[in-house]
Formats: sequence, C-alpha cells, structure tokens
Amino acid sequence: MAGVAIENLPVQKLAFSKKGEKWGKSVIDYLESLTYFTSDGERSSRQNKLANYRLFNGKIDEKDFKYITDPFELQLDVPAKFQHYDKISPKIMLLEGEELKRPFNFKCIARNYDAVSEL
Repeated sequence: MAGVAIENLPVQKLAFSKKGEKWGKSVIDYLESLTYFTSDGERSSRQNKLANYRLFNGKIDEKDFKYITDPFELQLDVPAKFQHYDKISPKIMLLEGEELKRPFNFKCIARNYDAVSEL
C-alpha cells in the first residue's frame, strides 16, 4: 500500500503463537477503516463515489460544488441554481448494454513445455 500511513496498523512481525483472534480483528478493523475513510490519491473516497453516483442519477447537491460557486466562503446569495442536463448517462448505458451482449469466450492455455494442451 504505497502512500498509506501505517502507524496504527498492529505489529505484523509476530510469532504465529502470539497472533490471536483479538490481533486479527484489530488488523481487519484497521484495513477496513482505510477502505472506507481515506483517500490517498490512488482511489476515490467513499464520499466522492457517492457524490458521483448521485450526479449520474441526476441528483445535484449544491454543497458538493461550494468550492466553485463560493471559493472565498463569502456566503453570498446566488440566485442561479444548477440544472441537470443528462448528457453522459445514455452513452454509459449504451456501452454497458453493448458489453453485456458480447459473448464471454474464454480460453485456458498451458504455457510450459511439460504440459499437454489441446485447443
């Protein structure tokens, strides 16, 4: 996990006899907290994913755009409101439908010289 702070991660270099159920739960809890509550530049945070999901479905939350509409936090009353124009979701749904229609042709091939392969 490059770029992730691991100061709260339980010690991993322990004898197997010292790793018990409590240790295992603490490791899982720490890794779960990384999954849902951090954004280290490699993956989007859960809040960003939810905001994008709501945008895709046409639900606009003006608080998500406060950094654009009020960058200096002046608390000005702007009479203009956002309006949803759905331009992208029909294209995404079209691509999704085309992908689902394609057959999944899989092939398994052995790449070593000792194995026997048939096509």
